[in-house]
Amino acid sequence: MFPIDITEAGIGAIVALMILREVFSFLTSKKDIRPDILIMQRKIDELYDWHDQTDADGVKVWYIRKSLEESVDGLQETIKEFIRVQQLSLDVLKEISYQLRHIDTQVNQIDRKVHDL
Repeated sequence: MFPIDITEAGIGAIVALMILREVFSFLTSKKDIRPDILIMQRKIDELYDWHDQTDADGVKVWYIRKSLEESVDGLQETIKEFIRVQQLSLDVLKEISYQLRHIDTQVNQIDRKVHDL
């Protein structure tokens, strides 16, 4: 280009050269930014794939904690046992009701016999 002595250049030219030097050094240091972006893109894709998984019911897998699932299963077993005990209690109450009706019938018969005497 033009043979210019650095002392003849104005302050603006010096500042422009310093800015260009900083810009070029910044750009050369950022040459390897592309692999970082690819790594980040891969991680985002993996995260999306993980969050997109669903179970047999169509519910996202990451919504349900394993401990919550186990607690619900335990609660279900407890409810089944409670229903079984309630059914047994109902059967006992039916038997007691039947026996009370039978006793009531016998008491009425005895009462009629006593009144007839």
